[in-house]
Amino acid sequence: MEKVRDEVLEQMLKDYKPLYRFLKEAEYESKLKVYGTFQVPKNWFYQGEKDFGHFTDTERVFCFNQMCYILFVEGFERGEIPNAPRLSMKEIYELQAHSSYLVESNNIKYKKPIISTSPFKGKIEVVNTFTKKDNGILFLDICFNFEEGKATGDSRVCILLRDLERIVEHKA
Repeated sequence: MEKVRDEVLEQMLKDYKPLYRFLKEAEYESKLKVYGTFQVPKNWFYQGEKDFGHFTDTERVFCFNQMCYILFVEGFERGEIPNAPRLSMKEIYELQAHSSYLVESNNIKYKKPIISTSPFKGKIEVVNTFTKKDNGILFLDICFNFEEGKATGDSRVCILLRDLERIVEHKA
């Protein structure tokens, strides 16, 4: 496992408002695994008198997305994503907002509360990949685990690789 470069975190999370940058540091392990440390400063949607303070499904999606962006950079730069080209961080950043989508999430279980206002850990791992070559879409099946099983599930993400043509044209 190796620490993810600070410039990767900065680049891939720069479009989030500071309040929503939950991923504080990350590590990458070959075979498409990312480990993250998170902290949610406050629940922006809750106006009660006491702090809400526990991990919600809304925050799970933010944390999952932020780890995916790190996974994309590390996996594509290293050529570890099957049936996909090697891409630079800049190319992945260009694909990030308009060409990558969370398609579905399943088997989501919350077994115990996670105090999200304190640092907590998460992990994602790609368990399957496949492409639809006729329309240039890469699918990644990813399982996630927060705080050693307190919140688990799996998701499918797609990346529109056909949009690389647009990125190359835009650079020219």
